[in-house]
Amino acid sequence: MRAQLSPVKRAIVVMGKLPCPGRVKTRLAVDLGDQLAAELYEAFLRDVLDLACAEAQLLSAEALFSCGLSPQDSLRDAQALCPPDVRALRQGQGDLGARMEGARQASQARHVVIIGSDAPTMPRERLYEAFMCLDRGADAVVGPTVDGGYDLLGLTGPGRPLFDGVQWSTEAVLRQTQAAAERAGLRLETLSLGYDLDEIDDLPQALRDAQDGRAPRTRAALQAVLSVGQS
Repeated sequence: MRAQLSPVKRAIVVMGKLPCPGRVKTRLAVDLGDQLAAELYEAFLRDVLDLACAEAQLLSAEALFSCGLSPQDSLRDAQALCPPDVRALRQGQGDLGARMEGARQASQARHVVIIGSDAPTMPRERLYEAFMCLDRGADAVVGPTVDGGYDLLGLTGPGRPLFDGVQWSTEAVLRQTQAAAERAGLRLETLSLGYDLDEIDDLPQALRDAQDGRAPRTRAALQAVLSVGQS
């Protein structure tokens, strides 16, 4: 049974992009091609948005989709990808840290958990655990991944101190974030190890995890991709 959370304003933010071929999952596209990589990404994204929406309803939080849009893209395109109770926002400029901080500010929430669109098989309990860490007094919480980064970041205040000196999209992201937290005197808690879907070798694990019923779009898309690869 879940313990009750404190009565503060909460938000779950999904960081992502429109599933346009050539603009998403470029590492997967090396093996799968731009079109198939974009179709996979759309399945990942929609499952993550459903995850955020369902957990937000349980936690009395708002679910948001912070979408990276080019000048020719419309926010309506991002909103069309969302479940009815998820609100799309135009993602700001700058590096990943600046964009996450912008999304945190836009949420206007006291406790914010930010997740990416690359972990569709993330257990819903992971989001609750992150909010529990913030409730217990942590300044921030991260969900580490096997590639040295993280799939979740929870914040109770500005994230900028955590992003000082972080080289994004490298295997040093988690280590550098932990070092930044120590320099800033922030209490940073760490969840169990997770994973992102960035490389072709990541896909079989996700398909195994999805057999329990989570991430149905991802499961169907991965079954199609991996069955072709095995034929």
